[in-house]
Amino acid sequence: MTKPTYKQIRVTDNDVVRIEGSPPVAYLIKMPEGSPYEGLNFWHPAQCTFKIKRGGYRLSFRPDVWHFKLYSGSKEEDERYECRAEINADEMISCWTNNDK
Repeated sequence: MTKPTYKQIRVTDNDVVRIEGSPPVAYLIKMPEGSPYEGLNFWHPAQCTFKIKRGGYRLSFRPDVWHFKLYSGSKEEDERYECRAEINADEMISCWTNNDK
């Protein structure tokens, strides 16, 4: 059996909208400015999110099986999120690499 391949993207501390749980269970990350999905957010599990010493986070995922659900911002009164799109790993990587992050 071959070991699964993981990809990663790096985000800044400012890209983290919300941290769910204590200890963290998931991170709500905003999509980069200038991407086709600007203004939307996605949840990423804490076990696949790693703090970088110089600031920011590294988000790890398996591109062969991972899909990202993109959500609109929360409604202040009930904190529910509405799914607006679902993209694959290649599309997600493209959003972060084509925006001079």
